[in-house]
Amino acid sequence: MSRSALFPLGCAVLTALFVVLSCGDNPTGSPEPESDFEVFLPDSNTVWHLWQIEAPVEYDLQPIAESYWIWVEVLKSDSTVIPIAKLRNTGSISIPDQIPTVCWMGDDFRIRLYTAEGDTGVSAEFSIQGYEIGDFAEIPAGSFQMGSDSTEWFHQPDESPVHTVTFSSPFEMMTTEVPSESG
Repeated sequence: MSRSALFPLGCAVLTALFVVLSCGDNPTGSPEPESDFEVFLPDSNTVWHLWQIEAPVEYDLQPIAESYWIWVEVLKSDSTVIPIAKLRNTGSISIPDQIPTVCWMGDDFRIRLYTAEGDTGVSAEFSIQGYEIGDFAEIPAGSFQMGSDSTEWFHQPDESPVHTVTFSSPFEMMTTEVPSESG
């Protein structure tokens, strides 16, 4: 084999060796996310559920007190980025929307917060599990009027006629809002 043929082969071997050695504890080869400020929640004991809303996030406000807005992202395996929200910087936030179903499930999720100034905070890895049924409230038996009269403001044709609806026995209704995929 000639020297000119060995050179590309040698480069390929060195590149492969560099990639293997640089992965270390992170088998995906992606760099560990950087943190300029601490994110306390979610922590490694946190479990979120698909369709969950008002998911709590807490972080250290001190180093980024001058920032007005915080952008929130979900990281999957420290590489896939799913934007969630833009929220006012308070040190403690609740993500107002459902956890995106594009997140899938698993144990390798992180929250990344960042500011317009370029400061970044990354949570510990946490889990996203399947759907959580939530709490139920009892709806008592009774009657109510459904629909609207054609003289009412913003009346729609499919809201007529006004009619009585009666529940002869109580029932339970889930209290957790489940938004539709389309928003």
